[in-house]
Amino acid sequence: MPRTESRHDLARAIGIALLLLSGCAAPQRPVAVMVGVVPMRIVPPRGWEHVDNGGRHEFRKGDLRMVLSDDGICAPETLAVTILAARTSLMREPIRDDLTGLGWRNDPVLAARGEDERRGFWRYWNDVTYDPTRAWTIQRNWAFDSLVARAQGLAPLDAQQLARWAVAQRTDTTRSQIERVVPAGSWWVADTWSRVSHLDPRRWACGVVDGHLLVLESGPLLEPAAGKSFDALLRSIAPPEQD
Repeated sequence: MPRTESRHDLARAIGIALLLLSGCAAPQRPVAVMVGVVPMRIVPPRGWEHVDNGGRHEFRKGDLRMVLSDDGICAPETLAVTILAARTSLMREPIRDDLTGLGWRNDPVLAARGEDERRGFWRYWNDVTYDPTRAWTIQRNWAFDSLVARAQGLAPLDAQQLARWAVAQRTDTTRSQIERVVPAGSWWVADTWSRVSHLDPRRWACGVVDGHLLVLESGPLLEPAAGKSFDALLRSIAPPEQD
């Protein structure tokens, strides 16, 4: 009898272990998120904690960190549409300057260009709107028309140019350098390391979605598995399913 009970206990333990293993092997489900203002779906890597900081997404596992964020408008046509929307808002509240409030001066669609091109884009608008308390005038209408036309006339930024710009905003370029920039599906991935030691490898993936630049940062790749988790998370990023 004791031997029979032992067999039952062993069978029960094996059954529980199999259930636990099957549960661990179950595929992760996509999570609907807002990355800045862009709706997306992601699958957090197994064993990583996902923290949504109001559109900026952190993934944590021990000392490892990954971040997915929206760097802002990077497509000229999206900038033109946003200017038109701000024009409607500003006509309702002419005392408030919606253009400076939106912070376009820091979005990559302009920030990734040369200083002369950025100044030329804003010159006429700044000349007309230097006094925000002025009433709405025909000159301000012309200034808006000028901004829309200038936005539509901007040359699209090269994907590699955007990737290099995004990395430069986040790293000390005197200490680290880009080893390479390679395509990864519809994204581009930049690998960086220390200029001197060629250690401290990091990875940055950049993709254009709905006219915005999304950036996935690997953080320090302290172990080989961190790179695999980064690749898995990048592959999972997709637009939301349409009903």
